[in-house]
Amino acid sequence: MKLPLGRISGSKNIFLYSTLLVLLVFIITRVQYFLYYPVLVLSSDSASYCAAAFDIMDLHSPVFDIRTPGYPLFLSLVWMLSKTVYVLALAQSLFTLAVSIFFLWVIDQIYRSLTLLFAISLSVFISSSYYLILEVSLLTEGIFVSTLLLSSGLLMLALKKNQICCWALYSASVALIILIRPAGLFLTG
Repeated sequence: MKLPLGRISGSKNIFLYSTLLVLLVFIITRVQYFLYYPVLVLSSDSASYCAAAFDIMDLHSPVFDIRTPGYPLFLSLVWMLSKTVYVLALAQSLFTLAVSIFFLWVIDQIYRSLTLLFAISLSVFISSSYYLILEVSLLTEGIFVSTLLLSSGLLMLALKKNQICCWALYSASVALIILIRPAGLFLTG
């Protein structure tokens, strides 16, 4: 007797089922925040990111002696669309969702039979309380971790396809990680 999981994982629509699972978990874990508890988490580091972002928006040359330019550029792009801080949390959440679906697509391209298992693991990962707190805070950690996931997916794709464009995208993603947070230098060797 075959298990239903075996039937689903062998299906041609496995990517669709897996994406729906990730999307469902994503919505369930975030809808309460956006509807009932829209509070942005601030820390002592938040002010320096905001100062650099405001300088960018005012077309002044920001001082990046303490902060790298990646997150202030992200902040300024989001705040050009809307001046509320809640849109920032929404943008970080949507970035997480987009990267999660991209990573799932990569897994589906490379390890098709494991797509559903990766979807379950990814759902647990993006719904963890630690990840949710970082995603709604004015800190680099939310997009840093999502960009690490993006970079991992691009690396897997580059290793599988071995094409120059895949390697160039992976290299650009590593550069973006370093621009967001210098801790990403570990990826350079």
